[in-house]
Amino acid sequence: MGCSVAEAGSRRRTFWPTVLAGVVGSGLAAMGGSKDWFAAANQSAAALSGLGTTSALDAPAVTALGLVALAAWGVVLVTRGWVRRGVAVLGALAGAGAVAAGIVSLGDAPHGTHLSGAWPWLGLVGAVLATVAAVAAVMMAPAWPEMGRKYDAPTGAAQAATLGPEDLGEADNIDLWKSITEGRDPTLDGDE
Repeated sequence: MGCSVAEAGSRRRTFWPTVLAGVVGSGLAAMGGSKDWFAAANQSAAALSGLGTTSALDAPAVTALGLVALAAWGVVLVTRGWVRRGVAVLGALAGAGAVAAGIVSLGDAPHGTHLSGAWPWLGLVGAVLATVAAVAAVMMAPAWPEMGRKYDAPTGAAQAATLGPEDLGEADNIDLWKSITEGRDPTLDGDE
């Protein structure tokens, strides 16, 4: 069952908003997880919980999974086809893992501590946003625009048409640049 032209156009328009939501959400999860989540209520509570008077606990699993999701968005931008979808699945799993790690971290607050500001909530919201965007990417990736194949390595006939060294003396700079733009290496001879 194919999709209509209007539906395909609509999916193409979702590319940048989805990528932006994924990058912002992943970055927010990574940043939120690295900030202080818990602080000691007072000095005696800090001594009981093993925290210093100025230290607090962050959520390193949220940070790590947020960074994985952020890296996945970088790969989604430069790949196509099934690789793009596979990396989007990895990003969705990392985002979901960050959500789970954040919830577990909130539930494991050390005795005598309290939440330290908005970072735990911002980290969780970012992880949820990253997860939703990655799931959307998995579903809509086939209709999204892809990077051009212009700079892919030449194969077959294109490689056989490469200018040889004997042609270099006769070719002017414009011809050399044209051959490079077309994916041919003008320095290779035709015997290789």
